[in-house]
Amino acid sequence: SSVSNQGFPKLKKIEMWANKPQQINHKIIRAYLFLEKGGKVLLQNLNRICSASDSKFYVGKNFKGNYASMKTDAGNSHGKVFYDIDGLVYVYPIVREEIRRWFGE
Repeated sequence: SSVSNQGFPKLKKIEMWANKPQQINHKIIRAYLFLEKGGKVLLQNLNRICSASDSKFYVGKNFKGNYASMKTDAGNSHGKVFYDIDGLVYVYPIVREEIRRWFGE
């Protein structure tokens, strides 16, 4: 595509995560998509459904660390997917396109 991935060097990971439903990144993205159906996504709600052991989006005890790693491209982080402002979670537009493409939502 003509869209530059500059600033998003790990964008290709979205496709990989889409194919691994048990993976933490996959579950956090799915949880985001689930919450998004109800409107704006609150960070506390994303944290809650990813931290509840009876939730299909459960990622274990370290939601905050995993989420933090999905907000940056630094070092061996997972790559920029999310950002949050005043407790609301957003996905970068270029990343949203990839999620739509590979997660089908």
